[in-house]
Amino acid sequence: MDGISFANKLDDPSLSRAQTKLPNEILANIARRLSAKTLVIAVAVCRAWNTAMTPELYFSVTTRSEVQIKMFILTLIETNSNKRLAQHVRELTIGDQKYEASLHCLLEPFPDTIRHLDWSTIFPKDGHPVRIRIDYKIHTLDCAPMGFLQDRLSSLKLRINGSQADWVDVVSEFGSVEELSVQFYVPYPNVPFSNLEQLHNGLRKLQQLHLIDVKFTGRLPEHIQPCATIRDLRLEVRRGKGWGQYFARKYTHLTKLHLSGIYGFFYNIDNEAKTLVESCQGLEELRIRGLSYSSLEMFASLGARLTYVPYDKGYWFSKPFLNLHPTITTVKIKRGCYRGTIEEIMEGLKACPLLQDLEWYCRQDELCMDWVLYELHNLQRLDIEARNIRLKGNYSPATRCKLRTLGLNGRFIQNDVYLYLSRYCPRINQLTCIYRRSIEDPPTIYYPNPSLKYLKVWCEADCIFEFTQMNEEERIQEYKSRYSGSSEGHRVPGYTEWLHNPYSSPRAITSTKAKDIIDQLRAFGLEPSEENDRALKKALTIPVVSIICLFVEHYELEGAMLLG
Repeated sequence: MDGISFANKLDDPSLSRAQTKLPNEILANIARRLSAKTLVIAVAVCRAWNTAMTPELYFSVTTRSEVQIKMFILTLIETNSNKRLAQHVRELTIGDQKYEASLHCLLEPFPDTIRHLDWSTIFPKDGHPVRIRIDYKIHTLDCAPMGFLQDRLSSLKLRINGSQADWVDVVSEFGSVEELSVQFYVPYPNVPFSNLEQLHNGLRKLQQLHLIDVKFTGRLPEHIQPCATIRDLRLEVRRGKGWGQYFARKYTHLTKLHLSGIYGFFYNIDNEAKTLVESCQGLEELRIRGLSYSSLEMFASLGARLTYVPYDKGYWFSKPFLNLHPTITTVKIKRGCYRGTIEEIMEGLKACPLLQDLEWYCRQDELCMDWVLYELHNLQRLDIEARNIRLKGNYSPATRCKLRTLGLNGRFIQNDVYLYLSRYCPRINQLTCIYRRSIEDPPTIYYPNPSLKYLKVWCEADCIFEFTQMNEEERIQEYKSRYSGSSEGHRVPGYTEWLHNPYSSPRAITSTKAKDIIDQLRAFGLEPSEENDRALKKALTIPVVSIICLFVEHYELEGAMLLG
């Protein structure tokens, strides 16, 4: 160009002024499109960006540990009062706790002055409404900030046993709750239908109700007030009768219904489930576990829109089941449930034009990834387990596939599978790779596409992870080098971390030995040559698993320890 580098141009005061003069509306729009990690960086770039983007950064906050929620609350309290960060918070999700506890226990790590603080002083009543989501199962709401939660709590998960008889009284006070999940455990309490009526009288905004391991008891109320707000109902019934009729009369606008029984108790499905399903004319998603052939016949005769079934050739092509093929979106093929060929299974899967979600536990020795995606081109989520996952080699999709979530689980996963995915499946945002048993050929997990947000890798064997993340410029450079026609001298740019995964084997090497190997890997990597390659192979006593991707928001290398 004109001999002035782009970096120097960024230091030009006139250009900097032009950048900072972008309207707040445009900066906020940019912020909404950034990943969480990138947004944090952008907020720190300059004062004007900080002012415009901070509201977007705090708009929806999720904490996944005690430490995180402590840091968040302390930030709101201790930051300069002129900033009033709390005014930007619209949704706070408290989730992914490592243990189940009371809400009071969540506040234990805080200093006394904060633990006994009125939460309403953090989020003032005169400010914008804040939606609180508790996304892990808590045992009790004792000592919770009730006054604060009553108008703000939108999502709640509880784990209740027979000693907590007043749980309905407490939960009914949270009139703002829209999503409620209750899991019952030993000693299991009986849930009379009158309790459900009381619950609904208090929760006027409830849209989603999940009752897990529930035991219904008592007679149906004489008067059942219909509830038009509930759209999503999930029942895992342990015991009881009459619930089919109760929910059929209670919920008149269901769009999603999940039913299952516990320990072989399939809730007299021909009576209870039939009554409920018959009443649901607007269902968009229907999942029922524990289906028998007679049950399938019954649901087919009702014209039910079943969206999920486990695969079983015993009834897959039966006459009543053919009526269900057009509605099925989700299929699970369990271990050992069918002993036919994979070609026969594929014919059954292809009979479902709306199939989007597939779990396939393959009994056969191998499964070809390109063949599966070619035949089932509408898949958005795929989770496969096979001894050998590889490419067939002659299947290239006519259109780019829609796959967004992928799980691979095998003893051997061919490296070319990842090259195929990076080229023909550009939308994958969640990738899980599991390597069973010993690793014979060192794997290279290569998916440098910008769509990837979450990566999880787990190896059963003792190994070293070489984890390389790149930016977009480095990705383009690497791609050109990889496909230039000559692999000689090809090096992967980016930032590399080395981690050791000792697993739990008594034969696992020590972290000191792993560090020695990593030092050699680094030294030989600086000057690639055939001689260094030979020396390196001699030094390696455990396999190296290479991972190459763009910088991802969240990754898990299970059991691995960072060693430099």
